[in-house]
Amino acid sequence: MEVLHYNLDMTPESEWKIVSAGAFARDKLLYLQEAGHFISGANYYTVRKELDSYLVKLTLSGAGILEYGGETYRLPAGSFFWIDCRAPQHYYTAPDTGQWDVLWFHFYGATADAYYQAFLSQTQGRAAASLPVDSPVSAQMSALLALAGEDGGGLGRDLDASALMTTILCGLIHGAAQQRPQPVPAVLQKVRQYLHEQYAQKITLDTLSARYNISKYHLQRSFQRYFGQSPGEYLTRLRLTRAKELLRATDLPVSEVAYRVGMENTSYFISVFRSREGATPSKYRKSWSTFDAAGASPVLKSESSQRAVDMTAQV
Repeated sequence: MEVLHYNLDMTPESEWKIVSAGAFARDKLLYLQEAGHFISGANYYTVRKELDSYLVKLTLSGAGILEYGGETYRLPAGSFFWIDCRAPQHYYTAPDTGQWDVLWFHFYGATADAYYQAFLSQTQGRAAASLPVDSPVSAQMSALLALAGEDGGGLGRDLDASALMTTILCGLIHGAAQQRPQPVPAVLQKVRQYLHEQYAQKITLDTLSARYNISKYHLQRSFQRYFGQSPGEYLTRLRLTRAKELLRATDLPVSEVAYRVGMENTSYFISVFRSREGATPSKYRKSWSTFDAAGASPVLKSESSQRAVDMTAQV
C-alpha cells in the first residue's frame, strides 16, 4: 500500500496531467501514468514509498534535493533523477534557491525495470545524473506532457507515449553515461544522520566539528554546498518538522513540544515557529484535522501559509 505525504507549493502556471492507459499498453508497453511541469516554491516536498511506478524528474531551473537509497543528491539545472517509487524517497526544493522548476513523468510497464537497470548500470547504482547541454530530452519531455493532455486518448496515444518515453529513457541512459552529479561525501552524510538522530540534544557547530574531525569553516561551507543550507538551518528545519508532528498527533503542552525537539526556551520556540509557519504552535495545532482511517497525514486548513493537498495522488 502506497505511503505518501507531500505539499504542493507551486505556481498556477504549473501543469499536472493524469493518464489512463488501455489494457494493451498496461500489459505489453511502457505506459504513461502521469506527467507534469511543476514550478515549485520553497515548501514543496514529497515523501513516498510502495508505489508501483518509476519517476523521472528533470530540473529546468532552481534546484532540488533527493534523498534516496541511503544517499542525498543535489539537482541543479540540467540534472535529473530516475527512481523506483516502490523504495522510500524524499525530494524537495533546495532551501538556498527557494524554487525548483521541473518536468516529470511517472511510468510503468512490461519493460520498465529493464530500462531502469540499464540506467543504473551507467551510473554505478546512483539515482541521479546530468544531461549534456545539447540534450533533446527537455523538449521531448515537454512533448510528452502535451501528449498526456490530449483529449480522447486510446490506443493511438498509448503507442505514441510509449515510443516517446522509449526515446526519452534512452536519452537519459546515454546522458548518464557521460555526466553525473557526485553523491554527498560520506562525512556529510554522517553529520546529516547525526542531526536526524540527535536533534533533541544541544548541538552546535563546535559539537559537529569535534565529533567528525572537520574544521567549522569546511563543515559550514561543504554542508551549504551539498544541502543548500547551513547545519544550523538544517537542524532548525528538522526540529520544526518534528514539532509539527507532535502538535498534530499529541496534546502535549507547547512547552513540552519545544523541550522534546531540543528548543528548551519556549518563547524562542514560539517565535521561530511563528516566523516559519505563519502561525503560533497553538494555532497551527487547531488548524489541522484528525488523522484519517488509513493513517495518512492530516490536511492543513486555510489558516496555514502552506498549500496542503489530498494525499492520494502521485507527485
